[in-house]
Amino acid sequence: MYFRSGKISAISIWSFYTSVFAAVLIPNHSLAASTEISGVLEAEVGIAEDFEGNSSNDIVQATVEIALNSELSEWFGAHVSLLYEQDATDLEVDNGYIEFGNPFISSFFFRLGQLYVPFGAFESNMISDPLTLEIAETRESAFTIGYEKSFRAALYLFNGDLVEAGGDDTIDNVGIEVGYSFEGESISFDIGFGYINNIAESDGLSGIISDNDPVPDDGVTEVTEYVPGMMAHFIFEWGSFQFIGELAAATKEFAAGEIYAAQKSKPSAANLELAYSFTDNWNLAAGVQNSVDMAGFLPETRFLVATSYRIDEATVLAFEYANDSDYATTKLGTGNSGSSITMQLAAEF
Repeated sequence: MYFRSGKISAISIWSFYTSVFAAVLIPNHSLAASTEISGVLEAEVGIAEDFEGNSSNDIVQATVEIALNSELSEWFGAHVSLLYEQDATDLEVDNGYIEFGNPFISSFFFRLGQLYVPFGAFESNMISDPLTLEIAETRESAFTIGYEKSFRAALYLFNGDLVEAGGDDTIDNVGIEVGYSFEGESISFDIGFGYINNIAESDGLSGIISDNDPVPDDGVTEVTEYVPGMMAHFIFEWGSFQFIGELAAATKEFAAGEIYAAQKSKPSAANLELAYSFTDNWNLAAGVQNSVDMAGFLPETRFLVATSYRIDEATVLAFEYANDSDYATTKLGTGNSGSSITMQLAAEF
């Protein structure tokens, strides 16, 4: 799920002697007065049955994330977040970049460092990540320049983990994103479109391609050619209702041996959700997702129902039921179905 957090000041009320001491060690109090720390903890209890009919249950620390945002000066800021996901990632630097910009003066900005490039929204009311995120989310050390107001646009460049056959290890990955948002008294919406010249650099697809590398220990993973990708999303809210629609897709085929061993593939994924808020604290949502040419990695179809209740300002309790249908055997799947039930307790600070 996306990381949404509240914020707390890094410094509470200082005594006179502490202020004098800080003045000596931290000139002008610039770091102490402007650094904000926030975080989220997500613990989950789940039971599941996979496509082979095997049952399992577990308790996991799904997410531990700590973020620090510091205003270094009127125009420069630093952003760092640390992430741990049990059974998925060890403790790592999730984001770490410097930003130039001041939204109170100008809508233009640029960012340099490790970040998630603006390719996809991945908004969801569910506990589990949408299938669009699984094939399109892309974290890289990148340069991003953009404009952000009601209308937004961004251009980003990076040198990815894959190299085009016959090419050099250079900054040759590029993408753009444009969008528009509106917020009224009873109606609001956000619409966005994105393009990337090599969707294989997404975190999900690059892992699959690297695992299929015929020479895994040479330090280089080659692809026949770069495969462009596109994204589109629409988020509409009317009163207590919310509708989410998103599509992520490769625009041409991957060569045989890159996703599948013996055939070409053109992966894509879609997510549709409808949610209703009974109160400010209680939400109910239903969704359907699908993928194409991702047999063995993602379900072909997923139906979900989820509800969440905000216990207090910082704590949310959520439940999700998901039913997955695998690809048919003629499409390299099992033809079976599976399901899962998940309870999540999330705390933000």
